[in-house]
Amino acid sequence: MLIDWDGLEDFSSEELQNALLESAVEKLPKTTRQTVLELYGGTENTYKKRMTINGYSVSNEPAEDKKESDDGVDRGMVAVHANISKINHSCRPNAVPQWDWDLLAHKLHAVRDIAAGEEITMSYFDTLQTRLERQQYTQDNLGFECACSQCKIAGHLANLSDDRINEIRLLEEYLENRQIAPAEPTAMADLLVSLYEQEGLESVIGRAYAIAAREWNGVGHEYQARSWAYRSVKAALISSPETRWDDDLEDMEALLDGARKHWSWKYRVRQ
Repeated sequence: MLIDWDGLEDFSSEELQNALLESAVEKLPKTTRQTVLELYGGTENTYKKRMTINGYSVSNEPAEDKKESDDGVDRGMVAVHANISKINHSCRPNAVPQWDWDLLAHKLHAVRDIAAGEEITMSYFDTLQTRLERQQYTQDNLGFECACSQCKIAGHLANLSDDRINEIRLLEEYLENRQIAPAEPTAMADLLVSLYEQEGLESVIGRAYAIAAREWNGVGHEYQARSWAYRSVKAALISSPETRWDDDLEDMEALLDGARKHWSWKYRVRQ
């Protein structure tokens, strides 16, 4: 099912929204309809809640199909895919979904090696958060308490994970502030990448690669910068658009087109 979420929200009554979704589900083939009805719907178990929990935002729709809501926000389309929607959530997933507008289908990309017999998992939300924040989000918005392997760790390991998340946030904020001139920008960028890797955040690591590319370019190390830029572009192209920073993708493609003419060339030296 492909749902125009803004169009659905045009109906002010949630009762009408659920009735519209029910009508759409009833038009599906019997087997597909049964699959949709078996999807988890939280404690409310309404059609809208079922679509909210199991649907995936579909980005980059053709420009002529874009539609903004009354508040000026384009919430885009939401796809509920019978197979993709059955894949369990993990805060440290080994795969990401990507919508193909030409095929009108989801593709699934592995973000790391997946062992034989290992469950394929994906993330339902932005998991660059501490354990408490992730748990709060799943309970408040998805109707379950996350029990993935990352959320089940406890004690010192859980605290270490939270420390890495908090340091990632600090490093990104510091390095992305162009007004600040850190003493060791490249070392900080390399640490940022390392923290993403240690934390198992391969599904969103393209952001860290892009920052590292800019910092190495910023001190005049062209080929080190290009190495990171190539990694960033690859990570972005196989990531979900919802977790991708399109500005970073364009910026990294521009850097690869010419590191020395890129805005970041030796910008740290000039500070």
